[in-house]
Amino acid sequence: MKHLQIYHAFRAVVKEGSIRKAAETMGISASALNRQMAGLEAELQVTLFDRRATGVRLSAAGEIYYRQFIEHIARLDSAKITVADLQGARIGHVSVAVSPELAQGFFPFEIKNYREMYPRVTFSVVPAAPTGFEDQLNRFEADLALIVQPEFTDGVEVLAMADLPLCAITDRDTLPLDAFQDADLILPARSLGLRVVIDLIAKRKRLNLRPALETLTSIPPALMPPGAVQLWLAHDLVDPNLAKPLPQLGHPTARIVLGQRKGHSLSVAASKFANQLVKRLAHLSS
Repeated sequence: MKHLQIYHAFRAVVKEGSIRKAAETMGISASALNRQMAGLEAELQVTLFDRRATGVRLSAAGEIYYRQFIEHIARLDSAKITVADLQGARIGHVSVAVSPELAQGFFPFEIKNYREMYPRVTFSVVPAAPTGFEDQLNRFEADLALIVQPEFTDGVEVLAMADLPLCAITDRDTLPLDAFQDADLILPARSLGLRVVIDLIAKRKRLNLRPALETLTSIPPALMPPGAVQLWLAHDLVDPNLAKPLPQLGHPTARIVLGQRKGHSLSVAASKFANQLVKRLAHLSS
C-alpha cells in the first residue's frame, strides 16, 4: 500500500517541521524524502508546504490534505485493530489526552487495570490543558481526552463526567481557614483546570492565597517543607491516606470529563478503555 507510506511520510514531515529531521526519524535520506513530497505535490497539483530556511510548514491546501490523510490512516489503523480483536489477538494502541492533575495516581491506575486484562495493548499519554485538547482530538493525536474543568465546544462528545473532591496534603493536625494564607502553600499551576477551581473558592472565601510553589503535578509529601499545605485532587494521590478533607473550604470538587471527537469511531482497544473509564467515573459519582 504505497499511498500509506506517502501518508506516513507526509505526517512525519508535518510533525517534525523539517524534511531533514523527518528523514532522520524515518531512516531515509533527506533527498529521497524531498522527492516523495515533491512527487505528492505534483500528483495533487498543489503546494503542500511553505518552505523556509528554518524548515517547512503546511500551506492552506496542505492543512486540508493533512486532515484527510491522517483521518484515512486512523480509519485503517482502527480496522486493523478490529480485525485483530475478532481474531482473538486483543492488540491495539490507545492515545489519551490527560490533564496533569490525573497523571500520577488516577490515570496510571486505570492503565494498569486495563493492561492486566489486555497486556498487548499499548498506551501513550498526551499532556492536555482545559483548552486546546479539542484540537488534539481533531488532529488524531489522541483517541480520548480525560480533562479537569474542561472548556470545549460542540466538537467533543462527552462520554462521562464526575465531580471529584479536592484535598489537602499536609503534616498539620488541624487546618484553620487562616492556614491557607499563612502556611507555605503549594498550588496547581495557573494553566490547570484545578487552579481555576481553587481561585474561585479563594475569591468566594475572600482568601488571599500566595503560593510558595505552583506545580503541574503533585509534590510527594516527603519533599514538602514542614507545615506546608498542598491542594490537589484526592483521587490522584498514590496513597489516598495522605488526603485530608477540606470542610473549611466547603468540601470543594473539580469536574472531570471523559470525551472523544464527535462523530469518530473508536478502535476496539480505545472503546474498551473508554468503557472502563465510564464505569470508574460513574462509581466515583455514586
